[in-house]
Amino acid sequence: MKLEIRPRESVGPIRFGMSQNEIRELLASKFDEVPYKEDYLFRDDSFPDIGARVTYDNKSQPLRCVAVMLYYPSEPIFLGKNLLNQTSPMFRGQSLLSQTSEGLERWMRSIDTSIEVGLDGILSKRLGLFISFDFEDIDDEEYENYETEECIYRTHPETVTVFQEPFSIAS
Repeated sequence: MKLEIRPRESVGPIRFGMSQNEIRELLASKFDEVPYKEDYLFRDDSFPDIGARVTYDNKSQPLRCVAVMLYYPSEPIFLGKNLLNQTSPMFRGQSLLSQTSEGLERWMRSIDTSIEVGLDGILSKRLGLFISFDFEDIDDEEYENYETEECIYRTHPETVTVFQEPFSIAS
């Protein structure tokens, strides 16, 4: 399912601030309510057939959407680019042929020069967008060639999370 990302507003038909019941009715898809404890700040519904996990503010009644995480099989589209697809369309007159972590980082930096890049992904606080990466282990032979003790590296985007409000990566 193609889901157009509109920073701080919506992800496809899901608008930030919608209630849990409104989203469940709107998506009309099988969902799993993610287990939680009463002291949790957030609650989640997972929609595996769509490839979305919707997060709600546990302090609001009714529960209101504050974030959406997208994963396969969803197709998160931002500025005409499918953020999870290995093949991507034209953007600003350039062919975007791959979704390597480095290529996606360059593309995101062209949109937001203040992005934060960590081993786990790319964060744009301004856009309320976090792209996490899958990791691949480095085998022992490759590891011997590394000067640091880092033994994993980012490969391709795995999830895209869109937030209503700014946040920072906890260190």
